[in-house]
Amino acid sequence: MCSPQVVEYRSAPLSEFSIAVNNPFDAPEASVGGPPRRIDVGPPTSLTIAGIVGRMWQHTREQPATILGTAFALSAAQLVLLIPALLVPWVLQQHWLGANPTVVITIHWAVMAAMSTAFLFVSLGATRIFLNIVSGRASAVSLIFTQGESWVPAAIASVIAGVLVLLGALMMVVPGFILGIALQFFPFIIVEKRRGPLDALARSSELTDGYKMQLIPITLFVVVGGLLANLVMGPAWLAVGVPIILLGQAVVYRSLWERHAYNALIKAEA
Repeated sequence: MCSPQVVEYRSAPLSEFSIAVNNPFDAPEASVGGPPRRIDVGPPTSLTIAGIVGRMWQHTREQPATILGTAFALSAAQLVLLIPALLVPWVLQQHWLGANPTVVITIHWAVMAAMSTAFLFVSLGATRIFLNIVSGRASAVSLIFTQGESWVPAAIASVIAGVLVLLGALMMVVPGFILGIALQFFPFIIVEKRRGPLDALARSSELTDGYKMQLIPITLFVVVGGLLANLVMGPAWLAVGVPIILLGQAVVYRSLWERHAYNALIKAEA
């Protein structure tokens, strides 16, 4: 019989949180076999603005260079991708004098969609970096180019989520907003658990089940904070606002996973 194992909750790697229950939120590297073992953990991070911001600050102090480097890489990628998105319509208008305005607009939006899709690849790499940071693992800016296999599932999931949120918004503002909260973590699930688009969306909704009301003020805080940063800082907000939003989402995602794992552990030992 295995002796009890005590783990420091906040700093232990995810593999240390494998528990002898059927927990769908176990990380993929966590053990699912072997003899049962008991792990004593503390309560999860509080799902409040103060709790989330406090943990974000803790991780920022632990790996400041990686976070700043990721912020720079995201900003550079965004600015580089904006160049063709702005240049192509200008070239069409200046040198294609007989162009139909409808054609110009169509090409412009097609280029914008292509640039957004390309930026998705970089943002998935940033998602991997921030997942490592909030999981207590070493991370590096070079990981920003390692999520090619996640790109297609994430692109499909983005389209599906966007359509669902739009339909919800057309029906009523609240359903669309709640759908956005429920589906927002699909990139993290695709990157961390290698799930397909539909499974990732379903698991994101499952992950937020029972916590949506607590997530509303946190989500509003992140969205409003991002908008204010955009208004105050202009283009420079890419170097601060986008990484802060991604880090905040990663902290909330990990906190939700910890809550499900912790609740499953308590239920198993009750």
